[in-house]
Amino acid sequence: MPCQCNTPAKALTVVSVLTIVIGAIISIVAQVNASGAADIEFVAGPGKTLSFQLEDTGELEAGSGGCGMSIYVRVNDPCSAEDFYVTDPSGDVRDLSGNWGGSCSKLENSDPPLQRIGSVHINSNYENTTFRDEEGLYTVTGPVDMWAVDGCKELGEAVGGVFAAGVTWLIAIAIIIGGLICACVACCCACGCCGNQGKAQA
Repeated sequence: MPCQCNTPAKALTVVSVLTIVIGAIISIVAQVNASGAADIEFVAGPGKTLSFQLEDTGELEAGSGGCGMSIYVRVNDPCSAEDFYVTDPSGDVRDLSGNWGGSCSKLENSDPPLQRIGSVHINSNYENTTFRDEEGLYTVTGPVDMWAVDGCKELGEAVGGVFAAGVTWLIAIAIIIGGLICACVACCCACGCCGNQGKAQA
């Protein structure tokens, strides 16, 4: 006898479809959150001279200076910290610290697209057998337009955004799996197919 869906089977089918659609919508939200993790808030710039405050609060948090300031330029500018200089609060001038390995990470989603050429950190001076952090106003000068990003905030937003997106993805996957299970129950059991197959085999 052919399998005919009864009312519970139809209801489960509707529930499974709606559940899968909801899971798909949540997965799209997760993708948007992951993309949003790349959004960067600039402390200063654009300009060939950037000034910002660095303070050591003892914590790796936004505005603390503990992670320093990342310096970005346009992607079509040279990937090099050469000819970029940092003036510390005492008026001393030094070269901008370039990226480790000489490579430049890129912000493709920014407008305009940017690349990181180096960073600025608080100077630590050794005085009277102790190290003293030189807090205050730091200035970066260079031959092209630059943008400054708080290193701690940059890291925190990226990690937080990716983590939130990952959790949302897991929720979406769980909901979709639940919808598929409902579909299987509606198709194989509520319609009577499983029972008919068992009787036929008996």
